Amino acid sequence: MSETVACRKKWTFTSTGVGEGYQTNGWARQYTWYAETIGSSRSTCNFVIQTARSTEGSTIARYVTLGSTTALTSATLTVIQFEGPFLAVRPYVTDLGSTGAAGSTGVHVIFELVAN
Repeated sequence: MSETVACRKKWTFTSTGVGEGYQTNGWARQYTWYAETIGSSRSTCNFVIQTARSTEGSTIARYVTLGSTTALTSATLTVIQFEGPFLAVRPYVTDLGSTGAAGSTGVHVIFELVAN
């Protein structure tokens, strides 16, 4: 049986904060998140994945966290999977930086969502 990608989205963070909400409309059942820190070999990142009913406006979108906080270190990649369906999703980076490598700059994190 052949499966197709129902949702695909990429976010890039250069500082802490929330990613733009992505309205998936519940089209997918399996959500795979790739999260990778780029930059210093001593880069660090803490993040959560969140879901809500809608991405529209702060009074409508009530995001809740799926799972627990994930930590990435040393320019690594992690893969996280959630079973849906979900209506809206977004990543939220709570901490992003370097552990003190002299002269290291450009630490950032990339999230990519693929869902089917």
